[in-house]
Amino acid sequence: LLVVSMSMTEVLLRVTADNASERPALDRLYRRLSAAALVAALFSVFIVWLAGEQALSALLGSGWYVDAAFTVPITIAVVARSCVSPLSAILVTLRRFDVAIRWQSLYFVSSLVLLGMAATQLEFRDFVIAYAAHELTLYLIYSRLIHQCIGSEKCAVSSG
Repeated sequence: LLVVSMSMTEVLLRVTADNASERPALDRLYRRLSAAALVAALFSVFIVWLAGEQALSALLGSGWYVDAAFTVPITIAVVARSCVSPLSAILVTLRRFDVAIRWQSLYFVSSLVLLGMAATQLEFRDFVIAYAAHELTLYLIYSRLIHQCIGSEKCAVSSG
């Protein structure tokens, strides 16, 4: 998922650059990609929930302990990042590096503080759930910020 996500970012950068002055087109692109990403995310989590244990057990062998209580939350975290990260190409196109930097700062500080506290306070299984909740929450915030920039006139790309 992360490899596909990185590839999508490159393609989206080109597509968003071509539509930089067309806010309605960027909004349609954002909505279409968000809907497709949501469907892919739900499908991925469902597949891992349904068959992840068996697939990983077969792949890794009997020497590894595989449990859906670990694989599903980790899948949620990876899916959240994979679905939202390509949309950051919109911020590059709109030259809203300030939004990206503020979100990255929030992500860093919340990871340091919240996940740091969780690591010392929680059992590993609960930490994995806290990690997934953190990723999902922060990437939903990022997605919302990206969408707000599309609709904001102060985010407009200068034509001069």
